[in-house]
Amino acid sequence: MGKTYYTYEGKKKTLGKLSAMFNDLVLVEDDWVAAIQKQFKVRGYQHLLAFVKKVVRHELSVDLTDAQAWLVLHDLTNDGVPMALRDIESDEDANAAQILKSAVAGVANTVLVPFEATANAFKKKKSAEIDEELPADDTVEE
Repeated sequence: MGKTYYTYEGKKKTLGKLSAMFNDLVLVEDDWVAAIQKQFKVRGYQHLLAFVKKVVRHELSVDLTDAQAWLVLHDLTNDGVPMALRDIESDEDANAAQILKSAVAGVANTVLVPFEATANAFKKKKSAEIDEELPADDTVEE
């Protein structure tokens, strides 16, 4: 899984010590971009463009084409991340959900490993008991 870092102004940055020291960076993982591209391929762009078209139609009584709506979005997002959306402490971190997933997995392992060890010991004991209860494989003589 590749990672790309951007400045809040939207410029790609290679992650080096100097870059990280002098810039507030935003992490975007390639998988995130691929998931959105897949969604566009399957469902098209209409759900994204509909909001822009609706606002312009409502506010200005103008019907935009798909390309015009796309470029309105481009113009809005090309200026970088608005101040209201910036979270300097979290934006450079890996996916918060991934961090949470790892924490949950750690807790689950802490709980499950002793449980599995107990379950395996019980299975072995039960298996030995069953083997003792089974009749011997004596040959039957006629």
